[in-house]
Amino acid sequence: MDKKCPYDNEKMIVNLHSRDGLGLSGEPYCPICGHQNSQYCRCENCLEEEKKYLENLRNKVRDTYLVPKEKVKIEELTLRDKLLLAAVLKTGLNEETTKIIGSKLAEGKLSPLADMNKDILSNLVSKAIILVDPESSLDAFTDENFPETYYIYKVDYLLNVTSENDNHDQLIGMLEYPKSEEFYLEPKISLGFWKELALAECIEFLNYRMKAVGFNFNPGKKTNLVLNNLLNNFSIGQIWRLIYISVAYVVQWQTEEKVPKKRAANSVITGLESRGQRAIAEDWNLRNFGRNYNLPESMLARTLYDGILKIGNEGITEIPSIKLIGRGKSSER
Repeated sequence: MDKKCPYDNEKMIVNLHSRDGLGLSGEPYCPICGHQNSQYCRCENCLEEEKKYLENLRNKVRDTYLVPKEKVKIEELTLRDKLLLAAVLKTGLNEETTKIIGSKLAEGKLSPLADMNKDILSNLVSKAIILVDPESSLDAFTDENFPETYYIYKVDYLLNVTSENDNHDQLIGMLEYPKSEEFYLEPKISLGFWKELALAECIEFLNYRMKAVGFNFNPGKKTNLVLNNLLNNFSIGQIWRLIYISVAYVVQWQTEEKVPKKRAANSVITGLESRGQRAIAEDWNLRNFGRNYNLPESMLARTLYDGILKIGNEGITEIPSIKLIGRGKSSER
């Protein structure tokens, strides 16, 4: 049966070969509009269909991610909101300060851990502090459950916070550079932020060292328990040193005794725990490890240590404590 063009209902034709050739050549096409029955057809009708299809997808995205009329008041933001939002703005805000670019968040280093990045963005989106930009690239949304599901670094985000004077530039300044005094007034909360970030920095280094020696490792509750206990007695830099030593000892043991890698990897945390307890009991004079060249400081760390707590490198060289937060307060005066 002769194929017909779906647009003109005209019989599709096929060009003959040149005189030196044999048989027919090429795809069948419509003699009127040039349409070919191929997904790559670029005739005017197919281009128009594609345009309508993409417009339909765009409208679905716009309907799903409508920008609400009401914005979150800056006074309603918690200290956690302010810390996380400041780090996000510093990492991903565009030059015009109109939106947060997902690709910039991916290229920059928002926090020490990928899961932490996801939690930060999910937290801010769930509280409508930032919104998924309805004009984000359609490629940012997955085919399955379109457009409710999206790639967090492919969409862009809109800031959804307002202040009394409604001056955009002043608002951006207040959000990107939170006042330290607010955090000094809540030292226990601020210490909690420090310890939370410290745990992530220790896990990041542990993952790095385990991968460097070829160990498969997935930190769990036990790892968190051990590291949190160490953070009560040691700085981040000192724990990095304990991690380095613990992994090195296990690698030596695994090599000399021909221990299976899985068993060796599982023994790292046990060794780290024992070594940490001995260091406490015997009052070891542990020198701090410096920040690893391959693990640069995250924007969250820079925001908390430098911008808010005003403790700089002491964020990794000193044991997290309220006393240091108070010292930052005195230096503000």
